[in-house]
Amino acid sequence: MPLIDLKQSAEEARENSVCMPGGSTDRYPYGLNITLNDEVLTKLGFKGPVTVGTSITFTASAKICSTSQHEDIDGEPENSMSLQITAMDIGPRDDDFTGLYPNSNVK
Repeated sequence: MPLIDLKQSAEEARENSVCMPGGSTDRYPYGLNITLNDEVLTKLGFKGPVTVGTSITFTASAKICSTSQHEDIDGEPENSMSLQITAMDIGPRDDDFTGLYPNSNVK
C-alpha cells in the first residue's frame, strides 16, 4: 500500500497554528506524533538510542476507539477518530540497522 504524505504546506501550517497549543507552526497536523517509551522500544528490539531526525518505516495495527464529527466555523463537517495501536513493527528486520540507525543496537 503506498504511503500518503501528510505534510502541510507552509500556508496550511500558518493557518492551523492558531488552533494549536502554543501557536506551533509544525508542518504536520496536530495528532500525528506518537511517543514510544523504553518498554515499547525494548519490545521492538531497540537496545540504544536512535538519532533524532532519522527517518524510519513502521507497520502498525490499530483499533478505532472513538469517532467524532462536528461543524467548523464555516459550517463544514470535520471528522476525527482516535486509534489505539495494538501491534507494531519497525522494519525491515533482515537488514543491519547500524547504517540506517547508527546509534541503535538492533540487528
